[in-house]
Amino acid sequence: MTWSFNFFIHVALFGLTTAAVVASFIIHRQIVKEKSWEKRLYLAGLMRIFSRFIPVNALLLLITGFGNMMNRYGTNNQWPSEEWLSVKVVLFVILAANGLYLAPRLGMKRTMLINSVIEGNGPADADQQMQKKNSFVTALSIVQIILLIAILFLSVYGSGKHPGMF
Repeated sequence: MTWSFNFFIHVALFGLTTAAVVASFIIHRQIVKEKSWEKRLYLAGLMRIFSRFIPVNALLLLITGFGNMMNRYGTNNQWPSEEWLSVKVVLFVILAANGLYLAPRLGMKRTMLINSVIEGNGPADADQQMQKKNSFVTALSIVQIILLIAILFLSVYGSGKHPGMF
């Protein structure tokens, strides 16, 4: 069996993606539980740390994923005929789009609401708005976790395996 550094990097990057999604979910749950607006702002700032890694991680996952396809199939166009791999690519694109587009916007809106309350010019129904924003972030987090589990399931139980598996 051949050894593939590209495959190893791909698996490590998937682990980092999983860690970022799970850590963001845990911090989000702390924001939901927290009563102090100042602590909510601090926790929201922590979430931004994880979001900074997402663009680079997504790009590297795509590059190493296509590298794995090249290792497995060469230059012929056989991979689109394998449904499990096509579905996995589509799920990853949805996961990355959510992480690159939806998550930062939802987080920014929630952080702006927290800032306005701390500054004293927040809306009268700030708690209700916060609950609404939190429910959107919770829904997105659940979708992201489901996508990660589906990608992992397809990776483990897909019909083909990478030739460089350890």
